[in-house]
Amino acid sequence: MKKQLLFLLLCAFISFNGMAQSITITSVISNPIPVGTVLKVDYKYTVATDSYIFCGINLLNDWTYISYVGGQGLDLAVAGTDVTGSFNITIPSGTTPTANLTGLQNYKIAIELKSLPTYTWIAGDYPATQLNFTAATAVTPAISVTSIPASTQVGTDLIVNYKYTAASAGKVSAAVTKNGGVNPWDYISTVGYVELDPASAGTDVTGAFTVAIPAETTPTSALTGNENYRVTLELKDAGGNWLSGDYSTVNYNFTAAPLGLDKKNLINGLSVYPNPATDVLKIANANNLSNPLFSIVDVLGKTVVRSKALNNSAIDVSSLSSGVYVLSVSSEEGEKNFKFYKK
Repeated sequence: MKKQLLFLLLCAFISFNGMAQSITITSVISNPIPVGTVLKVDYKYTVATDSYIFCGINLLNDWTYISYVGGQGLDLAVAGTDVTGSFNITIPSGTTPTANLTGLQNYKIAIELKSLPTYTWIAGDYPATQLNFTAATAVTPAISVTSIPASTQVGTDLIVNYKYTAASAGKVSAAVTKNGGVNPWDYISTVGYVELDPASAGTDVTGAFTVAIPAETTPTSALTGNENYRVTLELKDAGGNWLSGDYSTVNYNFTAAPLGLDKKNLINGLSVYPNPATDVLKIANANNLSNPLFSIVDVLGKTVVRSKALNNSAIDVSSLSSGVYVLSVSSEEGEKNFKFYKK
């Protein structure tokens, strides 16, 4: 019986390692492909041991290599039969359109399967079909509110649905501000702020911001003079440079909370910005907390900043190394944590 079991295991091992190892591109790549966009490439492979995959686009002279355009790799392709996956390859914005190539120059895609750790070639797929790259389509940056409640109760969350168009990854943000004074747009204070960073490139990308409205926010009906609340959206590039904005001229209506609202709701109205932070991390709506303690912990769980007071509603983070941190705010009203990135 033991000999039979060993024989069956040996047969299975020989069968598995004797499989026809292969890799193929399974998706039908539709031409034309605008420069600066993302090309999705689906694939399927069979391999006996964990391996490495690379899919690349090259500029060729007929079949002679000229230069590399772009590609993507998979560091660990697990062993198996007919394993499927996909790559998303960004076509660099400086790529010459196919129509502007000369002679026999062309673009082709290739995918290869290689062994680990030597990266020895195992199998590949080299389609003869030429890729047709076209000039990039001009993208006009834009951002707008697609829907927002007619009113929101203080101490709850304001949901702002949005849509934006951006040629490259950047940042989008929503801000609720209190304004008024000589002019209705004169800034007084920030009620709430939320930022998405990074915000991926795309056309008519949709999403929603959840902006915590502090319980101590004065209801709109109790404001005086030119005081008002407004909701604004902004789109910026990766460097923080302004691209577009939606600045509603309609005053937003915050309604009063029911009588007897638990003071612990104050903690839910906290928000932090900017994120990523460079020199300071601002904490909005922390002024009314009782006996607050502000602590910053690194990824190893070490407390690197501890303070019982803020300086202009902010904590100095200029001395911290770049990386991910967690800000913990605790008070008699409760505790809330925020993850942020220090540039």
